[in-house]
Amino acid sequence: MTAPAPADEDTMNAKPEEMFMQAWKAQLDAGLRAIETDPSQLTRLCAGWARSNAGKSFAYCDTVRRFYNPLGKSGS
Repeated sequence: MTAPAPADEDTMNAKPEEMFMQAWKAQLDAGLRAIETDPSQLTRLCAGWARSNAGKSFAYCDTVRRFYNPLGKSGS
């Protein structure tokens, strides 16, 4: 069994916001590289982002609806 690689000092002290931004930038960079190699990927990438955002918006609205109307009663 091999010993784990030593942790990078910057990674160990990174704030969650910084780690999120690094991941987001890496994801964006990968998407832009895909578009650069095949422009038809732009449509697929935009559709994926739109689908993801729509799903998150629906989940948020559903959570809010259940919070304000926990018994499922109509608002009449």
